Amino acid sequence: MAIEWTEKIAVGVELIDNQHKELFKRTNKLLDTCRNGGSEEEVMNSLSFMQEYVTKHLRDEEALQIKHDYPGFDEHKEQHKIFLEKVNDIKTDIDEKGATLVNVLKTTNLFVSWLNKHISHEDKKLGAFIASQGNS
Repeated sequence: MAIEWTEKIAVGVELIDNQHKELFKRTNKLLDTCRNGGSEEEVMNSLSFMQEYVTKHLRDEEALQIKHDYPGFDEHKEQHKIFLEKVNDIKTDIDEKGATLVNVLKTTNLFVSWLNKHISHEDKKLGAFIASQGNS
């Protein structure tokens, strides 16, 4: 079950779109690793990278919101906080119990859901706002 980046979900801000594309790519890599029976080390490395990259991406996105005085900043930041807490909870569970099938499924489901729902709704609003300010 690969997830596909399409221009339909582009937000129109190059930095954000490029980071989203990378998140899609890495989520697919994790799915492929699991599907092809990759080692626990490969799964752990992939999960660690995704946790770090998501943290960076959310910081970058929030910095853009501040820079452009985005009116939905507080709500958007709260959604990021909740997502990051879920990512960190899963990572903690994986650190304690290993990359079990349940934990890997939780992770991939979380990322797939987040990438499809959050980008399509919340990040698109941010992109439209930035575009309305004459910036991209």
